Amino acid sequence: MAQKKKSDLASEILAKASSRGTTGDDMHIALSIRPGNKISALLEILARLTSKSPAEHASDGIPESLFLYLVSSEEGLELAARQISEILQRGEALQEGSALDLMVRRGVIEIRG
Repeated sequence: MAQKKKSDLASEILAKASSRGTTGDDMHIALSIRPGNKISALLEILARLTSKSPAEHASDGIPESLFLYLVSSEEGLELAARQISEILQRGEALQEGSALDLMVRRGVIEIRG
């Protein structure tokens, strides 16, 4: 059985999510990535040294990585712009430090009033 790369799996998940469109129902996707033994041990050591949980260390780079993934393609940019628009139309704010927030703060996507 062939193994897929994590980036391929992420691409498939985003493609499926964007192809479903909006049906009025909130759609949630849970993605669980489990590190190997060496990474788990490293995260445990870092957690003991810094008083941060392993989850905090593992998730620190996710918004930046997602930002880079989204800006790498026209499809990613369109998906991000659509999501930002929907969030703002609901009267909600972008989560500070999220990939979508980074898109706006770094000038990749401009919000017009």
